[in-house]
Amino acid sequence: MSKGINHFIGAAVFGLALAASAPSFAVPITGTSGGTFTNLSGCGGGDCSITSSSHVLSWGSTSSQHNLRNPSTLTIDTFNINTATNSTNTVIAELTWFNSSTLDSQTPDDFSVHYNLSIHFTAPGNSTTTETFDLDIINTSNPTGDKIGSFTLPDLSALVFNLPGVTVSNLHYVADNHSTLTNNIWFNKENNTANLFIEADFSAVRPAPEPASLALMGAGLIGFGKLRRRMKR
Repeated sequence: MSKGINHFIGAAVFGLALAASAPSFAVPITGTSGGTFTNLSGCGGGDCSITSSSHVLSWGSTSSQHNLRNPSTLTIDTFNINTATNSTNTVIAELTWFNSSTLDSQTPDDFSVHYNLSIHFTAPGNSTTTETFDLDIINTSNPTGDKIGSFTLPDLSALVFNLPGVTVSNLHYVADNHSTLTNNIWFNKENNTANLFIEADFSAVRPAPEPASLALMGAGLIGFGKLRRRMKR
């Protein structure tokens, strides 16, 4: 093979290799999630309340009076998001549930509340998304445990994120190993603390080739074209 053909092959391979090996950097993702409880309904006799700047729901009592002594609590945790692409099953929100063994006479059997989730991303870009979930709290006979329902998975599709260069997908709920999540019902034993997480996948959007990368690829293709014509002669 002549030196000229070797030159064309080298130029072609070098150009295509540089274009194909354009760097792909991880995109940092930071933010905070939290929220509030509103629209509490179905409680009677002061058995339920929303406290601590509206992010703690309390119900039931272990005292002889309706003063919510040692109640069950559901807390919307402030969760700091700090990850990067490409990551999977990344926690973006968290709830903590302490299920106290309260008196049946002072614990509503079934009541509801709105969980208003808010997620604010500070990078990349600046984006806030919110969604409201209608939760149904069911108190079963002690000491079995209690249930929180209406965690309907399709509701998560309503969460819309505007993160430049990042795709958010596969939003789903995960219960810790101290509780269970079956058929969208979260179950927690008596006198137990459990957590429920919302997780998501973050992937980088593949950027369009930059002019420099296109030029390198073009140089490689031109080299191969010239080589093909040379070899036909």
